[in-house]
Amino acid sequence: MSRFTYIFVHGLSGWGSYSAAYRWIPYWGMRNGDLIAFLREKGFACGAASVAPKGSAWDRCL
Repeated sequence: MSRFTYIFVHGLSGWGSYSAAYRWIPYWGMRNGDLIAFLREKGFACGAASVAPKGSAWDRCL
């Protein structure tokens, strides 16, 4: 559907799709389900990055 890949990066003390917590409580769409899975079903290429909970802005942009 799109030629771009969308990467969602959590904020301070957050978690991404590679974290075990993501299976129980997805960071993106906590109350309404998993936003990343929903967008993939709609044909978007997207992912949720996993950065250390107290990682720097530098870690988030790379």
